Amino acid sequence: MSNSHGTKKKAITGSKRTLKKKPCILILDDDRDIVNILVEALKEEGYTNVCGTYSIPEAYKLNKKFDLIVVDIYLKDDRGDIFVKDYITRNPSAKTLLMTGKKIPKGEVALTKPFEIEKFIEKVRVILL
Repeated sequence: MSNSHGTKKKAITGSKRTLKKKPCILILDDDRDIVNILVEALKEEGYTNVCGTYSIPEAYKLNKKFDLIVVDIYLKDDRGDIFVKDYITRNPSAKTLLMTGKKIPKGEVALTKPFEIEKFIEKVRVILL
């Protein structure tokens, strides 16, 4: 590569970039509509590594290391908050966001359903900082 003075410039064939790891996010709720809406909303925001599932056994079958678990506290046949506690014992760096349409258990912090998608997205952003 030459400039107008005939001196050679070093061609740049690549550059080192520091790429942030794309977070791996799990959405777990027994309501399929909620799972689908939240997965789609996160993907629209640029989160590309998002999984949605409807039960705890399905979540375990995914066999992934999640950076964030968004889970309904009261699932049809189980408790999402208990799943989270178990998951964190094996993956302590995982972060969580609990959701509920019912009473929040004492000592827990949760996003109360129904909620605005914008509020959900903001919570996810803050948690993943």
